[in-house]
Amino acid sequence: MKTLYLIFAFLLLPIFLLSQKIDIKKEKIQYNEKEVAVVKSPYLDHYEYYTITGEKVFELDLKGVGLTAECIVTG
Repeated sequence: MKTLYLIFAFLLLPIFLLSQKIDIKKEKIQYNEKEVAVVKSPYLDHYEYYTITGEKVFELDLKGVGLTAECIVTG
């Protein structure tokens, strides 16, 4: 039984050692409590990602996410 606990501990150890904390607070993306990017949403289902210096990196449009199966089939 003691070896089972030891094996379990060795399996979980890398998860705790290599984990990172990513948060989004007030349009700022934080990686390990350091601001790394900015995300803005000027309108519904549209996101723009910027570097900290304000350079646009990419845009993301989520189209058709909220539609039901009937809406998609009937158009």
